[in-house]
Amino acid sequence: MKQEIALFRNFGLATPSSVTYSPELNAFITAAFQTMSGNCYFSAMRLSEGILIKEDIGQGGIYNRTFLNGVHIYDLKTKTLLCEYIYPMYEGAIYSRSVVATVARRILKELVEKTAQRENFYIEASHVDRVIYQIVNNAVYADQTQELNRQIKSLNY
Repeated sequence: MKQEIALFRNFGLATPSSVTYSPELNAFITAAFQTMSGNCYFSAMRLSEGILIKEDIGQGGIYNRTFLNGVHIYDLKTKTLLCEYIYPMYEGAIYSRSVVATVARRILKELVEKTAQRENFYIEASHVDRVIYQIVNNAVYADQTQELNRQIKSLNY
């Protein structure tokens, strides 16, 4: 697990005992912290095609549910934040993998469109949609333990 911790540590997301694999979420999760009001917060991380998708998750509150509070997408090679969406305070979506996928696809598409416009080049929207759909679905639904090993090998960790 040393290589895995090194990968997540590069994003300020891990200490040797803070990241575990959750089969239920099919994601790597950080240690949770609990607030005085009893709410619990942690992050889930997924990998695909050179990106890391970090989900900010909260559990509890008056509704006793799990909420998605934000999605952040990082470039694995440059270790930089590419795009993110943070829900306004008290407006997180009820958590599900499909909600994560929808948000991730939307913000990646916005990133590609803005970059194309800024760089003044044409993109075919249907092609962009297909590629983004495949990348995000791999991150959300493919076995993340295998994807982690694949990414570590490609990055030479």
